[in-house]
Amino acid sequence: MRAPTWRELVLLVATFAAAAGIGRFQDTAPTGEPVLVYLANETRPSAQGWRNLEVVLGWLRAANDERATEVAESLAADSTAFAAAVDGEVAALEQRPGRLFLATNASLAQNHVLVRAAL
Repeated sequence: MRAPTWRELVLLVATFAAAAGIGRFQDTAPTGEPVLVYLANETRPSAQGWRNLEVVLGWLRAANDERATEVAESLAADSTAFAAAVDGEVAALEQRPGRLFLATNASLAQNHVLVRAAL
């Protein structure tokens, strides 16, 4: 079993804090209003990650193997479609009223999570 990363630990602590009504939720916790917790582990390569992905995709496509080509196309689609889906969900959730804890790979990479006590 591997040790958790710092992001995993921060996310875990923040999730429990939001659920328990600690921190920014402290003033509204007694109301019993639910907290929507949204966590996304989307694929978002950095600039170097994109270059690495392109190299791997090139290798897979050059293998002249049907399965390798399928894997390459799946990885290519995931690198954009999943992130786009998460962006759409985040935009919709930000418009939703109520208490919210929102963290994605993109936001954690920027050391940011959205915690909203109410709208």
